[in-house]
Amino acid sequence: MSAPVRIVRILPELLGLNGSLGNAEVLQARLKWWSVDTQLHDVRAGEDLPDSADIVVLGSGTSSVVEVAAPEFSRWAKGLHRFKEQGSLWCGIGLGGDLLGQSVTTAKGEVYQGLGLTPISARQGGARFSAEVSGKDAKGRPVAGYLNDYTEREGSGVTSLITLDVTATTQWSGYTSITEEGVLGDGVSQENLWVSTLSGPLLALNPAIADDILYAWAKRDGTPLPEHTATHQLADFRAEKARQGIVDRLNTA
Repeated sequence: MSAPVRIVRILPELLGLNGSLGNAEVLQARLKWWSVDTQLHDVRAGEDLPDSADIVVLGSGTSSVVEVAAPEFSRWAKGLHRFKEQGSLWCGIGLGGDLLGQSVTTAKGEVYQGLGLTPISARQGGARFSAEVSGKDAKGRPVAGYLNDYTEREGSGVTSLITLDVTATTQWSGYTSITEEGVLGDGVSQENLWVSTLSGPLLALNPAIADDILYAWAKRDGTPLPEHTATHQLADFRAEKARQGIVDRLNTA
């Protein structure tokens, strides 16, 4: 019997804002519906990392959390980079995604180094945007969620995980790319890494992105995943209805 899929959740006591902790539970549930054994491992401040991780999940947090979280990332840097070298998959939301980048600068000007897995540098203190949004993911599939953010981000050569409808984000400064037509890009899409600012949690409302992560694990592990079960189909149907509800509200606002 193969070992359980180890999903490691980093600093859940700090990085759990706006339902972002639930992304790990969504991945765990969808694997269990395929009868794949899983192990959810929480690593809190002051604790040691496990020896390995198949999937690493980081949620979002309030702006002040970076003052506690960043030093823990610095202490864990060697182990987290070991996870990357082992082929781990990464999912980061909001501040958790920013900590996977180059640096996070607070509104007071304090600079904290990130893990360096993405080219993004974040600066807290931009114009706050808090509203439902919709758009498409990097594969052109419908996406929706809740965006609560006041961070400015910059970095070159970024492929955004999500492109957001312009009408919903005219006041948002946290995008990671922008097209000539003014379409804003959210987050980062890289091989083995998915970063976004959308809450909800993101993967419950947009299970196709969750499956991208799980199919990437299956490919790496050499464990083919079967067709969706009836439980997958029901969850996906409900997610579609929830996304459509957001789109309808945006269209009537």
